[in-house]
Amino acid sequence: MSGGRPAPLRLAHVEQRPEVVVVVAPDEPPAGCEALVVEPALAGVARIGTPGRAGSRIVVCASLPGIGGRYLVQVARSAAAGGWAAEELAALVVELERRCTYLLLASTVAPLLGSRPRRAGVHGPRRAVAWDGGGWSGAHTRDLAASARTVSGRGYLCAAAASGSAPPRTVAASLADLTASGVSVGRITHGVAAALGASWAVELLGAPPLSAAQLQRLREQFGAAPRCDWCGLPVVGRHCRRCSPGRHS
Repeated sequence: MSGGRPAPLRLAHVEQRPEVVVVVAPDEPPAGCEALVVEPALAGVARIGTPGRAGSRIVVCASLPGIGGRYLVQVARSAAAGGWAAEELAALVVELERRCTYLLLASTVAPLLGSRPRRAGVHGPRRAVAWDGGGWSGAHTRDLAASARTVSGRGYLCAAAASGSAPPRTVAASLADLTASGVSVGRITHGVAAALGASWAVELLGAPPLSAAQLQRLREQFGAAPRCDWCGLPVVGRHCRRCSPGRHS
């Protein structure tokens, strides 16, 4: 063993990616920035084009409107601040949305469905639909309290919001019960009701809670995942759910 002085330690160089900007269409990201653009579920005529990569930005289409869409954007922005790449953020939004539950009650829900994935039997005029696992299914206005109990039983974050004019008395009574049970219920002047062209609307979101540590573990998983040959996004599961949205596994 040599008696000389040990060589000084050298810190390994870690390349820091510039933070990806997350914007909601029709807002445009700053020029020259890597960006994730989230197109809202009720974008209507404001749709900005085909999802996918275009230059330095990736476009994904959200299926959840209102507080559901805002939750997805909030998580994506937190992940972007943690150094996630744009393609990893796009895959995160797709995978996280599949793990959310969302109940929408409104005087009409037809504008939301359009060509989006739906379960068998969702047709005709409806006043309630539910999202769980990647598609829409029929629901009832009386399902509000039961859905909140299911969400809480999963350990999910649970939040509700009302927009437009006052809902029917039975729905209003269920909202009052949710507030009494400790569920956060917000009041939005326009919100989903205005986007739907509905006189009233009520939303209930169930979302998995994600801490900074959980996001870091997910980043490692997404970073190591294989990429889709078609769109280039990380593939978590058996296939790319962005390129094959109708398949559920």
